[in-house]
Amino acid sequence: MNKLALALTAAAAASFGSAANAALPVTSQSLSIGNSTGFYNGTVTCAADETPCNFSVNFNFAAPAGFNLQSADITSTYTTLNQNIDFTSVLLNGTAFNLSPHGQTEGGNLLNQALLANNTLTVNGVAGTTAGADAAFSGTLSFARAVPEPATWAMMLIGFGAAGVSLRRKRPVLAMQAA
Repeated sequence: MNKLALALTAAAAASFGSAANAALPVTSQSLSIGNSTGFYNGTVTCAADETPCNFSVNFNFAAPAGFNLQSADITSTYTTLNQNIDFTSVLLNGTAFNLSPHGQTEGGNLLNQALLANNTLTVNGVAGTTAGADAAFSGTLSFARAVPEPATWAMMLIGFGAAGVSLRRKRPVLAMQAA
């Protein structure tokens, strides 16, 4: 179902392109979200009359219930220059990844990000130097439960204990003195 929605989104985006962007690159993409990890990848193929080509790929996903993003990574490695991808930006719900410099192996990451019920990962870049060459990228999303750390629980329990001790402590009764 998600793949169908992604395909329809990509088709709609391609149909609304301007005449200046008539030669859009062909992209294929996949996204798989589990309970604590997600994997995504994409392949970009430049059209014959546009090399290198600009691309933008969106991945839409629902966060696993009760989880936040612990880390997100993206990488691209090429063996020949026509398979090169230079990331211009990678965004998760509008928050930018920290990207490495352009080179044979490049990538980026994002740490400790609160997630929404529905999230969008957007990958933008420039691909290939030869028409028809496939350039690829892949990434991982790691999720962690959104619960307090053990030190936070310990401080809370110590606070409750201190409050309980202070309430149970007997207060000395002051004797009334006659004047």
